[in-house]
Amino acid sequence: PSFPQQHQVKEADADSEAAPAPMRAQVEEPDDGDRALAFVMGTHWRCGAGSWIRVLNDNSLRSILLCEITIGPTRHYNSIKKALDSGAAACAAVVRLEFEGGTHVMTQEANVPMNYRVIMCPQKGAEQVTVTSACGRPILSLSWGCSFVSARDLNFQSGPPVPDANGNVRQRTLCACAGKLLLAGCTVSSETGIGVCVMRCGLARLEGCLVDRCGFVGLAAAHRGAIQARRCRVTGNGHFGLLSTDDMSSIEVHDCEVLGNTT
Repeated sequence: PSFPQQHQVKEADADSEAAPAPMRAQVEEPDDGDRALAFVMGTHWRCGAGSWIRVLNDNSLRSILLCEITIGPTRHYNSIKKALDSGAAACAAVVRLEFEGGTHVMTQEANVPMNYRVIMCPQKGAEQVTVTSACGRPILSLSWGCSFVSARDLNFQSGPPVPDANGNVRQRTLCACAGKLLLAGCTVSSETGIGVCVMRCGLARLEGCLVDRCGFVGLAAAHRGAIQARRCRVTGNGHFGLLSTDDMSSIEVHDCEVLGNTT
């Protein structure tokens, strides 16, 4: 079978001083497990003119390339970090994390490892999934330029902040210092800090999301970070709805509502 080839975003080098290229109007990264699987399988082989490859054991290939883990309070994997640290996730090309319905409290920050492609979504039939942090750190962070996370229909909430040794509170619900973060139909809030923070060569795209009730800023881009929001609502944030801190950072909004934010 043939698989659609995806186009990758060219990332800004972390040491480069060049401004990031304008973001595209369409999100082309895989946004679910099947498309991500097709993308990865397409990186393993190519067919030249007049040639073909026949895959006879698709289920075997799928089990090797796609790791599917269900996260729940009574499951073996009850946190994002524990699931991503598992041997099964390390051996797979794509990791899909499905959440049981209800509230999931993360006691440790999950930093997506190098080269991981992660899909996060509710389990089939789950009505509402809330993921919150109890450690004062981001629920999820990306630090590698070759990492990718796609999340849909999830509610991300930061719990009470935890001051560091100097008494500073730096609460971010989702943080991308590198790599790509795609959110679709998600809700993001932070009790005292920032909803989505993107820095350095990080890139975040939000579509149909609600970013509200963040104590400081809803969406923040700094130090060459780039954010694109489409058909989103950014409301009720403590100081700013959108914050781009320097001339190397960018936030693009398309058909969004940005209102009710105070200073």
